[in-house]
Amino acid sequence: MPETLHSWLQVADLQASEPVVRDPVSIPGVLLSVAQADVQEAVLINNSERVLKGSAPIGRTLEGSAYDGVDAYLFDFLATNARYEGTDAADETAIFLADAASPPGVIAVGYVPQTGLLARVGRWDTATPDTLRAVNGYLLAATSGGLSLARIGAAGQLTGLAACRT
Repeated sequence: MPETLHSWLQVADLQASEPVVRDPVSIPGVLLSVAQADVQEAVLINNSERVLKGSAPIGRTLEGSAYDGVDAYLFDFLATNARYEGTDAADETAIFLADAASPPGVIAVGYVPQTGLLARVGRWDTATPDTLRAVNGYLLAATSGGLSLARIGAAGQLTGLAACRT
């Protein structure tokens, strides 16, 4: 029997003198990031899997949903070459996914307000990381053989800065 994954978002509104816990909302996939958030609305970026034909590994698709304080509405999806079980990290500008394609590296995907869609906003050619961490405007990529560092630009672009190998 195939597995079914159900994901729910529950928001606690702390703006009032008494916290208000909103009703749970079904979302399409695992929540990775929140963009363009204000008091009532937000753009949710979710992770889901995409099964490819043949013996190819399961791919990763990112889905954008508009949350209006009551419900979530899917508005876009972006298929990537990143593996579903690959590592990822997020900050306020983008989601960073390990990409084992040729050449290996990290892809950055973000919500672009001018188009209202998800898009690839950056790429960094580096060894495919086992672990990613976004910290204070920098992206750290760790492999079993070393550590690499990139600067994250204002729109999620990546600029490699340094690498050390063991």
